[in-house]
Amino acid sequence: MPISPIIENFVILKKNPDYKPPEDDKKKEKDVSSPGAYAIPESGSIFSSPIISDNTLYFGGCDQFIYAVNLDGSLKWKHRTGGVIYSSPSIYNGVLHICSYDKHLYAFSADDGKLLWKFKAASGIESQPIV
Repeated sequence: MPISPIIENFVILKKNPDYKPPEDDKKKEKDVSSPGAYAIPESGSIFSSPIISDNTLYFGGCDQFIYAVNLDGSLKWKHRTGGVIYSSPSIYNGVLHICSYDKHLYAFSADDGKLLWKFKAASGIESQPIV
């Protein structure tokens, strides 16, 4: 299941299939700040439905990262969890909440990606947190 595009102010945000990292960066992490790159994970799918808040697109990936991408396509921040992210994020009062299949519910500062807290559940979590 690929990620669905989001329409925000008549701009469709989705992966640019024509983006290729520079040849000398093949073994490095993808340069998501390049125009048109959009920080979509190179390794893995996205099942998380994205949300937009304060001109930032938030979503999780099967590469275990939660992404915050500015609407110009530049990476704002990203944070690795310990498992695949099937959950869609929720935001309330500047705090981004998201669940991971590593059995944790995470809370990040939506502004800078700082981990505020995490809660360990009994099993992997696929559902969206409600706040």
